[in-house]
Order: sequence, then structure tokens, then C-alpha cells
Amino acid sequence: MANPHPRVDQLIPTQFKPGHPPVPGSGGRKRPLSTAYMELMKCKAPQEIVEAMRRFGCKEDATWAQVLAVALAKEALRGSTFAAKEIADRTEGRSPLRVELLSREDHEINISVSFEDTSKLLSARTPAIDVAAESTEELPDGEQSEE
Repeated sequence: MANPHPRVDQLIPTQFKPGHPPVPGSGGRKRPLSTAYMELMKCKAPQEIVEAMRRFGCKEDATWAQVLAVALAKEALRGSTFAAKEIADRTEGRSPLRVELLSREDHEINISVSFEDTSKLLSARTPAIDVAAESTEELPDGEQSEE
């Protein structure tokens, strides 16, 4: 049960703020390996590696991320489907999943999705979804809907 007499005046100063952990002392979510990778990708790659990759289009002052991008492109050109898929996913985004809806009966189902500006709905405090039953047709298993 919600508090019938909330003290709203105390909530504003103590609300969670971006960059601050929700629990004092927790430090937030730890991802040391990801952080280390991100730092390494920003660093300049060793000169001997850059020199070896320059004939494939790597720049003289390339970072680790740029060297790896060139190496992955080289692998894709050699026929690696994994490398080609990785490049396509990173540049064009992952392809959408195909969803297939099946029915016991052989009839067409049309699904229409529309998007609207919900800021008006949220500011008016009205529900975002308002669904009402249109009919009381028989359900597939022979049961009637309860209304």
C-alpha cells in the first residue's frame, strides 16, 4: 500500500542524478574489461603494426581501433563471412528479425502499428493505451469471452 501522506518536499534533493550510483558506496556497474578495451582502442597503435597495415590503407598515426577495422576489412576480402557480417552489422545495423505469425485457420491477419506523439498523452495523465472490446465473437477453442 502506498504511503497516504508522502513527504514530496524531501524527494527532490535526494533523487538519483546521472553519474551517481543509486546506492552509496556501490560505485555502479563494474566493467573493467570493457573499460580496458575502450581505453586501448583510443591509443595509438605500435609503429611496427601500423607499418605492416599501411599497404592495406592504414594511416600513419592510426589507433588500435583503426588498425583492427582495416584488419577486419582485409579478412572480409579474403572471404571470411564472419568478418563481412561484422562489418555490415557495425555499419548498417543488425538486420531486423523476421517474425512469422501462424494461425489454425487459413486467413490473413493484418497488424497495423502507428506511432504518435505521446508527450500530449503523458502530460494529460491519460493512459497511453486505451483498448475496448469491439465484439464478443466466439474464441478459437469454443469458449465465450467474459465481459
